[in-house]
Formats: sequence, C-alpha cells, structure tokens
Amino acid sequence: NTSIYHCLWILFATNPARK
Repeated sequence: NTSIYHCLWILFATNPARK
C-alpha cells in the first residue's frame, strides 16, 4: 500500500520544520 508513503511524503513536504 503506497498510500502510506504518499501521506508521509505529503507530511514531510508540507512540514515547515522539514530538515
């Protein structure tokens, strides 16, 4: 299920504190 990774990617991509 790639939806998990997709959500994670979105979270990291939209994360203002991304490193």
